[in-house]
Amino acid sequence: MFSNLIRLVLALTGLAPILLILWLVKIVLQWHTLNNQLRNLIFEHPDGSALALFLIRYAWHLVFFFLLILICKKLMKRAVLTLSIFSLEVKSIKPSDNQFNTVLISYLLPFFKFYFHQLHDVVYLLGAMSLYSLLAFLGKSSYHHNLVIRLLLGYRHYEIQTRKEVTYLLLSKRKLMDPSEVTSVVQIGDYMIIHV
Repeated sequence: MFSNLIRLVLALTGLAPILLILWLVKIVLQWHTLNNQLRNLIFEHPDGSALALFLIRYAWHLVFFFLLILICKKLMKRAVLTLSIFSLEVKSIKPSDNQFNTVLISYLLPFFKFYFHQLHDVVYLLGAMSLYSLLAFLGKSSYHHNLVIRLLLGYRHYEIQTRKEVTYLLLSKRKLMDPSEVTSVVQIGDYMIIHV
């Protein structure tokens, strides 16, 4: 099983879609001025640093989005390759992907930025990250539904119950229908396992 720090980082990778949405909101809100600002940066910095300044100002959300996805992918790969594999007797299995409706709604909250122009993106992002960090820390022993793991890494989420009446969140790249299909797993959290 992963350490508390790695489980917290894995939970925080769920912020990646929020960063992407914040970047989209920022681009849409400033679309009419982006071209002029890029021209001004190129004129002020003919040495080629204009693109770097433009990316720092307008694409840092996007950079962190890809960085969090890369971290999540590496953590999942590391879990499958290095954690101890054990067998599990599964009594029942059911898809748990229906939990994503509430997750999607929370990811769409930054689009409210269109109506509140007086808020600054950084304050908004720090507030959302602080709240999410607190929730991730408080719930690090429970399982969570991470949209990055589902949509970008291709893992399906299942709620399984063992013969000993313990319920886990199972992540699997395969579509599972029968409890007998789950024979070996690795544990990445107290109640979160990956089908191997």
